[in-house]
Amino acid sequence: MKQTKLIPLHRVPATLPKRRNGKRIHVSTTYRWTTRGIDGVKLQTVQVGNLRCTTIEMLEEFFARLASKKQPQPILPAKAGRRESPAAAKAKQALDAAGVVNTSSRQ
Repeated sequence: MKQTKLIPLHRVPATLPKRRNGKRIHVSTTYRWTTRGIDGVKLQTVQVGNLRCTTIEMLEEFFARLASKKQPQPILPAKAGRRESPAAAKAKQALDAAGVVNTSSRQ
């Protein structure tokens, strides 16, 4: 069985890199990661007596799952046959009349 070192949640900020402004994350952030999570991804913990702990492996898995969720989604083309809203049509007419943009050549 592999032994892993438990890290109390109040010590997690000291194990992570500092943010851009040179400050560490606040300890309440680590507790929030375990309860609410980020985008449905929660940091796993274990309760050891009165102390909530995590491990480096659990932190790495948490950040890996977050990174995979943040991958850019492909941009889908606009639906064909979609009607133009009345407000958009009115705006195009006003722009055409003012000579700002020629929208009649667009579709």
